[in-house]
Amino acid sequence: MAETKFLPHLAMGQVREQRMNSDGKMQLFMELLEIEKKGIALWLEGSQSSSRKIADAVYVNEDNAYMRDYVYDEGVLKELRFDRVHEP
Repeated sequence: MAETKFLPHLAMGQVREQRMNSDGKMQLFMELLEIEKKGIALWLEGSQSSSRKIADAVYVNEDNAYMRDYVYDEGVLKELRFDRVHEP
């Protein structure tokens, strides 16, 4: 169960949003950790990365959107890449 912290400087809506983001970040981290344990390479913006760094990047930079790119070799997942989507 996630720990709830008292944050007096935030309005109730902001606290709820922060909790959802925290839950989403943990869910993404756990998903990527399982992928990483299988020996599948994780990449962030063109550099090899880790489940923790990617989860941090995706949830700290909420103004940025990241696209997943699944790289297969002969039907086997070899890499999972996260690249920031740039708006024109």
